[in-house]
Amino acid sequence: MEIKLMLAIVFLCTAVISATAGSNRSLEVNLQSLLQSVGNHIDNIESQISNLKDFDKDTGSRLAMNTNETNILRDAQSTNMKRYQETSNKCIEKTDSLTQKYEILLKKYEALETKISKLNQCPTSWFPYMNSCYILKKEAADWYQAQEWCQKNEAKLVEYSDMDEVTFVLSKAKADHYWDTSNWVGFWVGANDLQKEGVFKWSTSRIRVHLENWLPGQPDKISSEEDCMQTLVNQQGKWNDAPCDRKLNFMCEK
Repeated sequence: MEIKLMLAIVFLCTAVISATAGSNRSLEVNLQSLLQSVGNHIDNIESQISNLKDFDKDTGSRLAMNTNETNILRDAQSTNMKRYQETSNKCIEKTDSLTQKYEILLKKYEALETKISKLNQCPTSWFPYMNSCYILKKEAADWYQAQEWCQKNEAKLVEYSDMDEVTFVLSKAKADHYWDTSNWVGFWVGANDLQKEGVFKWSTSRIRVHLENWLPGQPDKISSEEDCMQTLVNQQGKWNDAPCDRKLNFMCEK
Protein backbone atom coordinates (compact mmCIF):
# COMPACT_ATOMS: atom_id res chain seq x y z
CA MET A 1 0.00 0.00 0.00
CA GLU A 2 2.88 2.34 0.83
CA ILE A 3 4.52 1.58 -2.55
CA LYS A 4 1.34 2.53 -4.48
CA LEU A 5 1.10 5.78 -2.49
CA MET A 6 4.70 6.54 -3.37
CA LEU A 7 3.96 5.99 -7.06
CA ALA A 8 0.97 8.27 -6.87
CA ILE A 9 3.09 11.02 -5.31
CA VAL A 10 5.73 10.59 -7.99
CA PHE A 11 3.15 10.83 -10.76
CA LEU A 12 1.60 13.87 -9.11
CA CYS A 13 4.97 15.54 -8.85
CA THR A 14 5.63 14.73 -12.47
CA ALA A 15 2.33 16.30 -13.54
CA VAL A 16 3.01 19.45 -11.53
CA ILE A 17 6.48 19.77 -12.88
CA SER A 18 5.22 19.14 -16.40
CA ALA A 19 2.56 21.88 -16.03
CA THR A 20 4.94 24.44 -14.62
CA ALA A 21 7.89 23.67 -16.84
CA GLY A 22 6.45 22.24 -20.01
CA SER A 23 9.02 24.00 -22.13
CA ASN A 24 11.87 22.31 -20.36
CA ARG A 25 12.16 19.12 -22.41
CA SER A 26 15.41 18.07 -20.81
CA LEU A 27 13.94 18.16 -17.32
CA GLU A 28 11.01 15.94 -18.43
CA VAL A 29 13.34 13.39 -19.90
CA ASN A 30 15.32 13.31 -16.65
CA LEU A 31 12.12 12.95 -14.65
CA GLN A 32 10.90 10.08 -16.84
CA SER A 33 14.24 8.35 -16.48
CA LEU A 34 14.08 8.81 -12.74
CA LEU A 35 10.51 7.51 -12.72
CA GLN A 36 11.55 4.39 -14.65
CA SER A 37 14.47 3.81 -12.29
CA VAL A 38 12.18 4.16 -9.28
CA GLY A 39 9.68 1.78 -10.85
CA ASN A 40 12.38 -0.80 -11.50
CA HIS A 41 13.60 -0.44 -7.97
CA ILE A 42 10.07 -0.86 -6.66
CA ASP A 43 9.59 -4.01 -8.77
CA ASN A 44 12.81 -5.39 -7.40
CA ILE A 45 11.69 -4.66 -3.84
CA GLU A 46 8.29 -6.32 -4.45
CA SER A 47 10.07 -9.37 -5.88
CA GLN A 48 12.28 -9.58 -2.79
CA ILE A 49 9.25 -9.18 -0.55
CA SER A 50 7.51 -12.00 -2.43
CA ASN A 51 10.57 -14.19 -2.04
CA LEU A 52 10.73 -13.36 1.65
CA LYS A 53 7.06 -14.33 2.04
CA ASP A 54 7.71 -17.65 0.29
CA PHE A 55 10.75 -18.25 2.48
CA ASP A 56 8.76 -17.37 5.58
CA LYS A 57 6.01 -19.76 4.52
CA ASP A 58 8.51 -22.56 3.86
CA THR A 59 10.26 -21.88 7.16
CA GLY A 60 6.93 -21.99 8.99
CA SER A 61 6.09 -25.29 7.32
CA ARG A 62 9.46 -26.75 8.28
CA LEU A 63 9.09 -25.39 11.79
CA ALA A 64 5.67 -27.01 12.09
CA MET A 65 7.10 -30.30 10.79
CA ASN A 66 9.99 -30.15 13.25
CA THR A 67 7.58 -29.30 16.05
CA ASN A 68 5.48 -32.34 15.12
CA GLU A 69 8.56 -34.60 15.08
CA THR A 70 9.65 -33.13 18.40
CA ASN A 71 6.23 -33.91 19.87
CA ILE A 72 6.42 -37.47 18.51
CA LEU A 73 9.86 -37.92 20.03
CA ARG A 74 8.68 -36.43 23.31
CA ASP A 75 5.68 -38.80 23.38
CA ALA A 76 7.94 -41.77 22.59
CA GLN A 77 10.34 -40.72 25.33
CA SER A 78 7.47 -40.38 27.78
CA THR A 79 6.18 -43.87 26.85
CA ASN A 80 9.64 -45.38 27.26
CA MET A 81 10.06 -43.68 30.61
CA LYS A 82 6.74 -45.14 31.78
CA ARG A 83 7.78 -48.62 30.63
CA TYR A 84 11.15 -48.24 32.30
CA GLN A 85 9.49 -47.15 35.53
CA GLU A 86 7.03 -50.07 35.43
CA THR A 87 9.85 -52.55 34.76
CA SER A 88 11.97 -50.99 37.49
CA ASN A 89 9.09 -51.24 39.98
CA LYS A 90 8.54 -54.91 39.10
CA CYS A 91 12.23 -55.64 39.53
CA ILE A 92 12.21 -53.92 42.91
CA GLU A 93 9.15 -55.94 43.98
CA LYS A 94 10.77 -59.22 42.88
CA THR A 95 14.01 -58.29 44.61
CA ASP A 96 12.15 -57.53 47.84
CA SER A 97 10.25 -60.82 47.56
CA LEU A 98 13.42 -62.83 46.95
CA THR A 99 15.15 -61.04 49.81
CA GLN A 100 12.32 -61.99 52.16
CA LYS A 101 12.42 -65.63 50.98
CA TYR A 102 16.19 -65.68 51.41
CA GLU A 103 15.91 -64.37 54.95
CA ILE A 104 13.28 -67.01 55.78
CA LEU A 105 15.45 -69.81 54.31
CA LEU A 106 18.48 -68.46 56.15
CA LYS A 107 16.61 -68.59 59.46
CA LYS A 108 15.46 -72.16 58.73
CA TYR A 109 19.02 -73.12 57.80
CA GLU A 110 20.39 -71.63 61.00
CA ALA A 111 17.72 -73.45 63.04
CA LEU A 112 18.61 -76.71 61.26
CA GLU A 113 22.29 -76.17 61.93
CA THR A 114 21.48 -75.67 65.60
CA LYS A 115 19.52 -78.93 65.68
CA ILE A 116 22.31 -80.82 63.91
CA SER A 117 24.83 -79.32 66.29
CA LYS A 118 22.77 -80.55 69.22
CA LEU A 119 22.48 -83.99 67.64
CA ASN A 120 26.24 -84.16 67.21
CA GLN A 121 26.70 -83.39 70.89
CA CYS A 122 26.30 -86.92 72.14
CA PRO A 123 25.88 -87.58 75.89
CA THR A 124 28.79 -88.86 77.92
CA SER A 125 29.82 -92.43 76.99
CA TRP A 126 27.93 -92.19 73.68
CA PHE A 127 29.86 -91.86 70.40
CA PRO A 128 28.63 -90.05 67.27
CA TYR A 129 28.23 -91.35 63.74
CA MET A 130 26.47 -89.39 60.99
CA ASN A 131 23.37 -87.96 62.71
CA SER A 132 23.13 -90.53 65.51
CA CYS A 133 24.73 -91.38 68.84
CA TYR A 134 25.64 -94.93 69.92
CA ILE A 135 26.51 -96.74 73.12
CA LEU A 136 27.67 -100.28 73.78
CA LYS A 137 26.20 -101.55 77.05
CA LYS A 138 28.67 -104.00 78.51
CA GLU A 139 26.21 -105.84 80.69
CA ALA A 140 24.37 -109.06 79.94
CA ALA A 141 20.68 -108.71 79.14
CA ASP A 142 18.18 -110.62 77.08
CA TRP A 143 16.85 -108.97 73.91
CA TYR A 144 13.73 -107.56 75.62
CA GLN A 145 15.69 -106.09 78.53
CA ALA A 146 18.15 -104.55 76.09
CA GLN A 147 15.34 -102.95 74.09
CA GLU A 148 13.75 -101.64 77.28
CA TRP A 149 17.02 -100.06 78.47
CA CYS A 150 17.47 -98.32 75.12
CA GLN A 151 13.91 -96.98 75.17
CA LYS A 152 14.31 -95.61 78.70
CA ASN A 153 17.29 -93.66 77.40
CA GLU A 154 15.35 -92.28 74.43
CA ALA A 155 17.10 -94.68 72.07
CA LYS A 156 16.59 -98.06 70.37
CA LEU A 157 18.59 -101.18 69.66
CA VAL A 158 20.75 -100.29 66.67
CA GLU A 159 19.04 -100.64 63.27
CA TYR A 160 21.54 -100.71 60.42
CA SER A 161 20.77 -98.57 57.39
CA ASP A 162 23.79 -99.63 55.31
CA MET A 163 27.00 -101.63 55.48
CA ASP A 164 29.07 -98.55 56.36
CA GLU A 165 27.11 -98.30 59.60
CA VAL A 166 27.68 -102.01 60.29
CA THR A 167 31.46 -101.57 59.81
CA PHE A 168 31.60 -98.45 61.97
CA VAL A 169 29.58 -99.92 64.86
CA LEU A 170 31.66 -103.11 64.83
CA SER A 171 34.92 -101.13 64.95
CA LYS A 172 33.69 -99.08 67.92
CA ALA A 173 32.47 -102.22 69.71
CA LYS A 174 35.87 -103.88 69.29
CA ALA A 175 37.72 -100.79 70.45
CA ASP A 176 35.47 -100.25 73.47
CA HIS A 177 35.32 -103.75 74.94
CA TYR A 178 37.27 -106.96 75.41
CA TRP A 179 35.71 -109.94 73.66
CA ASP A 180 36.63 -113.60 73.97
CA THR A 181 37.66 -115.51 70.87
CA SER A 182 34.41 -117.45 70.39
CA ASN A 183 32.93 -117.33 66.90
CA TRP A 184 29.50 -116.77 68.42
CA VAL A 185 30.26 -113.91 70.78
CA GLY A 186 28.37 -110.75 69.89
CA PHE A 187 25.79 -108.13 70.89
CA TRP A 188 22.08 -107.59 70.38
CA VAL A 189 20.78 -105.37 67.58
CA GLY A 190 17.22 -104.32 66.83
CA ALA A 191 15.82 -106.94 64.43
CA ASN A 192 13.63 -110.00 65.02
CA ASP A 193 11.19 -112.34 63.27
CA LEU A 194 8.75 -112.60 66.18
CA GLN A 195 5.84 -111.52 63.98
CA LYS A 196 6.52 -113.99 61.15
CA GLU A 197 9.08 -116.77 61.22
CA GLY A 198 11.94 -116.15 58.81
CA VAL A 199 10.94 -112.53 58.08
CA PHE A 200 13.26 -110.28 60.08
CA LYS A 201 12.18 -106.68 60.63
CA TRP A 202 13.70 -103.79 62.52
CA SER A 203 11.70 -103.54 65.71
CA THR A 204 11.23 -99.76 65.80
CA SER A 205 10.78 -98.83 62.14
CA ARG A 206 9.01 -102.15 61.30
CA ILE A 207 10.91 -102.18 58.00
CA ARG A 208 11.99 -105.55 56.65
CA VAL A 209 15.75 -106.19 56.78
CA HIS A 210 17.05 -106.05 53.21
CA LEU A 211 20.78 -105.92 53.86
CA GLU A 212 22.57 -109.18 53.12
CA ASN A 213 24.98 -109.54 56.03
CA TRP A 214 23.98 -112.87 57.53
CA LEU A 215 26.63 -115.40 58.44
CA PRO A 216 26.55 -118.13 55.77
CA GLY A 217 23.77 -120.56 56.65
CA GLN A 218 21.98 -118.04 58.85
CA PRO A 219 19.28 -117.60 59.87
CA ASP A 220 19.29 -121.40 60.19
CA LYS A 221 15.93 -121.95 61.90
CA ILE A 222 17.45 -124.73 63.99
CA SER A 223 15.09 -123.66 66.71
CA SER A 224 11.82 -121.82 66.32
CA GLU A 225 12.93 -119.78 69.34
CA GLU A 226 15.88 -118.16 67.48
CA ASP A 227 13.94 -115.00 66.76
CA CYS A 228 16.37 -112.17 67.59
CA MET A 229 19.40 -110.85 65.72
CA GLN A 230 22.90 -110.50 67.09
CA THR A 231 26.05 -109.05 65.50
CA LEU A 232 28.99 -111.46 65.73
CA VAL A 233 32.17 -109.65 66.77
CA ASN A 234 34.66 -112.26 65.58
CA GLN A 235 32.89 -112.93 62.29
CA GLN A 236 33.42 -109.50 60.65
CA GLY A 237 30.12 -108.24 62.08
CA LYS A 238 28.03 -110.92 60.37
CA TRP A 239 24.57 -111.58 61.77
CA ASN A 240 23.15 -114.60 63.53
CA ASP A 241 19.70 -115.46 64.81
CA ALA A 242 19.66 -116.43 68.48
CA PRO A 243 17.13 -117.13 71.22
CA CYS A 244 15.79 -113.80 72.50
CA ASP A 245 16.30 -114.83 76.14
CA ARG A 246 20.06 -115.26 75.73
CA LYS A 247 22.12 -112.85 77.83
CA LEU A 248 24.29 -110.59 75.67
CA ASN A 249 25.77 -107.12 75.57
CA PHE A 250 23.81 -104.74 73.35
CA MET A 251 24.21 -101.61 71.19
CA CYS A 252 21.78 -98.66 71.33
CA GLU A 253 21.44 -95.69 68.99
CA LYS A 254 19.55 -92.39 69.09
